[in-house]
Amino acid sequence: MISSSNYVCTFISAFTSHIPISQLQKPGRRAAVCGVLIVLVLIAFASSAVAAETPHGTLSLPLTFEENRGQADAGYNYVFHRDGLEAAFSRNEINFILPGLKADRRKVCLHLIGGDAIPTGKDLLQGRSNYLLGADSSRWIRGVPNYHEIEYKHIYPGISLDFYGNGRELEHDFQVEAGADPSMIAFRLEARSVSI
Repeated sequence: MISSSNYVCTFISAFTSHIPISQLQKPGRRAAVCGVLIVLVLIAFASSAVAAETPHGTLSLPLTFEENRGQADAGYNYVFHRDGLEAAFSRNEINFILPGLKADRRKVCLHLIGGDAIPTGKDLLQGRSNYLLGADSSRWIRGVPNYHEIEYKHIYPGISLDFYGNGRELEHDFQVEAGADPSMIAFRLEARSVSI
């Protein structure tokens, strides 16, 4: 197994060997190259420290939910991405797009029957997502808010539905207030292929 610090050091060597000395003598270029090298060295040390503390070198980031600011279909309020699984949250419905080859991906729709609620983000996180796709910067989507949970507040009278992360798993709970009727909870699952 190649450690990330060895990979970064190899990259630094390859990076610096392709820069002519005359280019490094220009003040702006020298500062830019030094900045890149410092960042790469810091990444190498940070990656080595994380790999040493994490079993088998895997990194488990917390699950987050993104507000839809145009990075998904307009009908979705929030989206989630993790390990090939995607979820999109909209009024009274959650769509799960399961991992698989693009030509053979499946979507499972969870329709909440008889309820009515629009999902909202709970516990705003400091991190933001950015979608810098393509060369046209006017189409980039920056600063997308991330949340710890998604809540369908009072989807039924006295009953809310929360989605959240538990380790690497996406989980949900129905929160039933005192006096509320849990028999009102009803949903339908529908599976279909995703057309791409």
